[in-house]
Amino acid sequence: MRIAVTKGTLRIPPTYFAVQHTQRLVAEDPGRFVVRTFAMAIDIGDPQLGGGDLDMVETAAVPGGSFRRREVTMPLSLRLMSRAIRRFEPDVIHQHFATWATPAVSAARAAGVPFIVTVHGSDVFAALRPLGAVPVSGRAMLAWHHLSVRRAFKEARSVLAVSRFLADRAIAAGADPTTVDVHYQGIDTDFFTPAVTESASEAPEVLFVGTLSAAKGVLDLLKASTDALPRVEHRLVFVGDGPLRGALESVVEPGSHIDVMGSLGRVDVRERLRRASVLVLPTQQNNGAREAAGLVLLEAQACGVPVITYDSGGTPEMLQQGRTGAVVPEGDADALRAAIVDVLGLSHAERSQMGRDARRFVEEHRSLSASAVALGERYATVGA
Repeated sequence: MRIAVTKGTLRIPPTYFAVQHTQRLVAEDPGRFVVRTFAMAIDIGDPQLGGGDLDMVETAAVPGGSFRRREVTMPLSLRLMSRAIRRFEPDVIHQHFATWATPAVSAARAAGVPFIVTVHGSDVFAALRPLGAVPVSGRAMLAWHHLSVRRAFKEARSVLAVSRFLADRAIAAGADPTTVDVHYQGIDTDFFTPAVTESASEAPEVLFVGTLSAAKGVLDLLKASTDALPRVEHRLVFVGDGPLRGALESVVEPGSHIDVMGSLGRVDVRERLRRASVLVLPTQQNNGAREAAGLVLLEAQACGVPVITYDSGGTPEMLQQGRTGAVVPEGDADALRAAIVDVLGLSHAERSQMGRDARRFVEEHRSLSASAVALGERYATVGA
């Protein structure tokens, strides 16, 4: 079976998920699937990805130059993308993100093959955002996204959402409920593994990994951690970059318990996860959107690390409340502080058990292998 995986742009990191699932599917069931990935602009910043065995086609109308230059000229690439997909003669076309889905939809219609779309969050929230909610300068692009999402939902034999929360929002955005299913994105549990030996860190570490922005709640975490410091000694480590990096760095003084490390590579992120005592993701509503899943919660748990998150979007679906971590009310920095104090106050044996439970949860319910198998079954069903 020939599978065309399609996406408007493909940039790795951070969007490993767009290729990892089919890569694992091919590796674990060789000969059954032939997969080629198509995008209008591609930027692979991880040279180790797939050992170079990924079959990708960039269809940029203006090749060369910076990724940003290719990205802004994507409207010129729509027909090129559609023709490239058709030349591959796929049995199934699988689009990631319903925005910029027009080339894949056109190819599916022209070739008469099944079309699947996985929605990830920003596409659904774009479809739900009224034109009047954005400045006049942004309305043409938002109108285009509205059209693209409508076309994708109309054509799709299957709409896969990365959480139950997002599945409900996709239906609210116009997806046919009979086509919508939840397909949780899996985590590579062969890569994200617990530390072989325990960290020799002098103090427990509270870790954040992600975009340093209001949407991710980093200022709430800063307050919660600072308020918790008199109760339990710890270090607060921010890994990532974003608009609030300067604000966080401005409070770091000699002797401070805060570290702002900037962006790290995938291997270094794993090492920070392994040495952490708890991973905190206080993601929250921002401009009408919420986190669809929060894969870093799964990555941390796969490393045997308990997690704390706000009850926002799809994040509560990424852990087992009270067993592998804690879910607290969205926007409640006091509850966030209390949860940090509680987790850091656990005995060594209790926290170790929570870490083992976290690892088991991901292995049994959110592994890349299981997710890839489920995706392969969906391909076989729609392509039959």
